[in-house]
Amino acid sequence: MKTYRNLYSQIYEWDNLYRAYRQARKGKRSRSPAATFEYGQEFNLLQLQQELEEKRYTPGPYQSFYIHEPKRRLISAAPFRDRVVHHALCNIIEPIFERSFIDDSYANRIGKGTHRALDRAQQFARRFNYVLQYDLRQFFPALITPFCVISWPVKSPILSRPALPVGAGQIYKLPTACGNSGEACGRESCLLPG
Repeated sequence: MKTYRNLYSQIYEWDNLYRAYRQARKGKRSRSPAATFEYGQEFNLLQLQQELEEKRYTPGPYQSFYIHEPKRRLISAAPFRDRVVHHALCNIIEPIFERSFIDDSYANRIGKGTHRALDRAQQFARRFNYVLQYDLRQFFPALITPFCVISWPVKSPILSRPALPVGAGQIYKLPTACGNSGEACGRESCLLPG
């Protein structure tokens, strides 16, 4: 596996941050957090760039709410400035990881999506007589806990140490079953919801 080093500085380069900001605001410009960020766009991006460069950036609290389509699900939305950092990080590491994904992985991938996934499912349905329908209840909230971030052995092609804490910090701040982040609560029942 090819390894990549010194990626962290690419995350906070101005062109990447500005591109990330434009990606984060897409479809959200009419909402208050995006409009507020856009009002002071240059200042906010420069501040974010400085925090990242000086390794002082910390993610903000997630806003949690429930949707009921088609069943009740807990949604956790990151603050807008954190969405900019998410996009900045993904702009750098996505091309590296994209090459290792299997062809039949469709979620959140450029050039893939629901329609292609349905087409592929139809191909499989014509070829095989049986289907196993499976839904893991509370899979992601149970998987992404501070324990998993610290001890989950992930083999990664990225050896740029500072780049990983930015991504891990984003995961670490996810709310748990009680609505708090794992570091704020720490109760085992909250860390493993369901």
